[in-house]
Amino acid sequence: MTGFQKKSIHDMARGTLRGEFHQISYGFAETVKYRPAEFFPEHLRPGLSLMGDYLRALTMIKNPAFKEECEWRLMIPREEMGDGVKFRVGPVGVTPYLEVKFPLNAVTEVIVGPGQHHAERMNGTRQLLDRYAMNHVRVVPSLTSLRL
Repeated sequence: MTGFQKKSIHDMARGTLRGEFHQISYGFAETVKYRPAEFFPEHLRPGLSLMGDYLRALTMIKNPAFKEECEWRLMIPREEMGDGVKFRVGPVGVTPYLEVKFPLNAVTEVIVGPGQHHAERMNGTRQLLDRYAMNHVRVVPSLTSLRL
């Protein structure tokens, strides 16, 4: 788990949030482990729900161009979220989110993604981390280009 101390994050996810961290798969070839045929109604069986399991599988797959991120995602069952869900407007519409608190020493690295004004974004990230006494965190540029 690049960027985080794995044990701290897993402990936080299992304890307070009753969730799980899962590693992202990059590229279509990696999705075969989800066996898409099982997600059609004629294949449903106890313990497998079309929306829950299918959406979970879809949220675990990303374009292979972002493989360097080595991303993990926190999965929290909807019934565990309670009233803490907040909303923000983004490029794809309204997005629900949770504010998650975790130990600051769990962060070890921040990769600044591709985009304009790279030096300024690197510097701003460093300043933000320093403000919160996180000077132990490495700030590195992404090697991924913005365009494929």
